[in-house]
Amino acid sequence: MNEKYIYKYVDVDGNLNHRSAYEQIRIKTFAGIKFFSDRILALLGLIIALPIMVIIAIAIKLDSVGPVIFKQKRTGKYGKIINIYKFRTMVADNNVRDFSK
Repeated sequence: MNEKYIYKYVDVDGNLNHRSAYEQIRIKTFAGIKFFSDRILALLGLIIALPIMVIIAIAIKLDSVGPVIFKQKRTGKYGKIINIYKFRTMVADNNVRDFSK
């Protein structure tokens, strides 16, 4: 969180104002609650999705040879290289041709 946002703000007229101590505490409390609720809901979603993900992984392994998870490097925020992981859905030795000329 940007600390300057907690202490100061710009109103609609463009004037720089200072927040009261009550407003600063309220903002920090809300940010803390949001931080923990985001993580709890993400964990809950992962727990709910886990059985479905296991079924998908088994189906991919039974259907074709190769790893279940596909890893790829991509460019993230500010040009940082990140790894993404997803279920492998492509087929090895695909003979599809592009007929659009």
